[in-house]
Amino acid sequence: HIHDGEMESRKEFVRESKSRINDSKMMMQSEEMKQKFLRDERALTERRRGVVGNNGNGRVPDLEQGNASTSTTNNNNSNGVANSAERSETMLMMQQQDDTLDDLDLAVTRVGYMAESIHEEIESQN
Repeated sequence: HIHDGEMESRKEFVRESKSRINDSKMMMQSEEMKQKFLRDERALTERRRGVVGNNGNGRVPDLEQGNASTSTTNNNNSNGVANSAERSETMLMMQQQDDTLDDLDLAVTRVGYMAESIHEEIESQN
């Protein structure tokens, strides 16, 4: 037989667990977190590409020096590369968020199963 104090303790544990998981989900979906993921992914992409001397705008600096048309062509090409890299980063970030939310969903499901087991145990003892 489970004492009333133990029952309340278990119920409180389930409530707190659900609350923490919901808070974590909300935090992971916040604009601040999205921006952090994007910054981190950009930094990782730049490290992988070995970009040195980045001026902080997220684009690869022009390494060639030539006439204005060459410079314009290089800017257009680097903008295309930057846009492609940004799309890739965004897709990767979204995949990571999906994976994290899937993990959180599994945790919530496990807590639900635990609560169900506790409920069944209590019912069997009453």
